[in-house]
Amino acid sequence: MSTHHVAKFIVANGLAIPGIIILLIMAWRSDGFYHPDEHYQLLEYANFKSGLTLKEGLAWEFHDQIRPGLQPFIAYAVMSGLRTLGLTNPFHLAFMLRLFSALLSLILILQTARYIQTQHASRKASQGFLVLSFFLWLAPFLHVRFSSENWSALSFFSGILFVLNSTGDSVKKKIFKLLLGGLLVSLAFQLRYQMAFAILSFLAWLLVFRKLNLQQWFYFIAGTLFGLVIGFAVDYWLYHSWQFTPYIYFHSNITHGMASTFGTAPWWYYFTELFKTLGPGLNFLLLGLFLIGLWRSRRHPFTWMLIPFIIGHVLVGHKELRFMFPMLIPFLYFVST
Repeated sequence: MSTHHVAKFIVANGLAIPGIIILLIMAWRSDGFYHPDEHYQLLEYANFKSGLTLKEGLAWEFHDQIRPGLQPFIAYAVMSGLRTLGLTNPFHLAFMLRLFSALLSLILILQTARYIQTQHASRKASQGFLVLSFFLWLAPFLHVRFSSENWSALSFFSGILFVLNSTGDSVKKKIFKLLLGGLLVSLAFQLRYQMAFAILSFLAWLLVFRKLNLQQWFYFIAGTLFGLVIGFAVDYWLYHSWQFTPYIYFHSNITHGMASTFGTAPWWYYFTELFKTLGPGLNFLLLGLFLIGLWRSRRHPFTWMLIPFIIGHVLVGHKELRFMFPMLIPFLYFVST
């Protein structure tokens, strides 16, 4: 969605303005972090590269070189730029990262709402998605997180929408959207490796339903390969060694079972935790609407990538509810449609 279209859509939807205010307030008021990884795996890495943290004080994941370098690099670049402008208070720097996250989330929310309006020819469904995205109690909090869960979702679903919206465009626009879509999908993997479940499923959907021609596949794959190159480069920036960090992550956490040392949970964990987290009343309503929307849209790419994503996480012993946070957008999509 271009800047012009974003502005036009905001003006046309009265919910957008109070939604923006909610995101601004949430970005300002959300001090600290939801999970320590937001600090120790991202901000501490960025501070280390800035010379403000000793290597010996970093988490074990840094020394085992299993974490991606892309988001620490983004944090480093943003905070370094702000420091040159005289902003050095760490709480203010963290707020600016949340504000940046809120801005990107706003763009994705508006993109998705416009996509819903176009695909379903329903202003009601689009408005419902906006209401949920801005006012459902957990959504604004998650939208402003500078976390791998949020940023991988921002990159992945933006990439999907570029690909889905490429139909009917001119050749130049289609090439641009396929390149950018492939790049963003690839960067989602560089931000959070577990997004591989969703990415592979989206590729399967493209093969079955979209059926891109060879030239279109070339541009999409070219974008994904460029994303992998970026991943290699920022991992080298972080660790000063050339390596395939996703393999090291898999070998450490899955093959050697390091993730399971932090605790395991039964296969039904995510279903019961989500039911409890949504709260009484809302859990029955939202989950019921979600299942109805999921069935109605069973051929939609969101369905094809959501179900394997959940199954993949169910099969892994170590479970945390935050691992499901990247699926907030499709969850709200199915509830509203």
